Amino acid sequence: PPFTIPEGTDPERAWTKLKNTIENDSVLKTKVVDDSLHYIRAEAPSVFPPTSIDDVEFLMPVPSDMKIFYRSNSRDLIKAGQQFQVSDSGTHKKRLDRVQSGAGLGTMEEVTNDAAKYLEDFNNMNFFEKQQFLSKPADINFLDNKVPQ
Repeated sequence: PPFTIPEGTDPERAWTKLKNTIENDSVLKTKVVDDSLHYIRAEAPSVFPPTSIDDVEFLMPVPSDMKIFYRSNSRDLIKAGQQFQVSDSGTHKKRLDRVQSGAGLGTMEEVTNDAAKYLEDFNNMNFFEKQQFLSKPADINFLDNKVPQ
């Protein structure tokens, strides 16, 4: 679920605090900031594979909705066979939790039926179906969904 801006907080101030949190993070390197679109793209070194880069994006499409959407994923897809799953050791979640905490943002408490169905469908896929699904462009499109060179 998206980050939420605490009630009574000005969305523009929350956005500024998020930008500052990302800019002061020792791992994240800010690459694109577009305040007119309320969009930030940052990069971080990947844990696995260690030579790759993780893209981390934040978007506040409608400030009055008090929600900031995010995504974090590696540019490289690792295929290691059906019996061997490659873990990021929780790096993406820890990174996002650190940003959320530093910016003073909350989370939505409820998961929609659509999100629950999405997760159920994904969990019911076999390894190859998951790899095929994950190699397609994301349904959630942050601006143009292009991977930087």
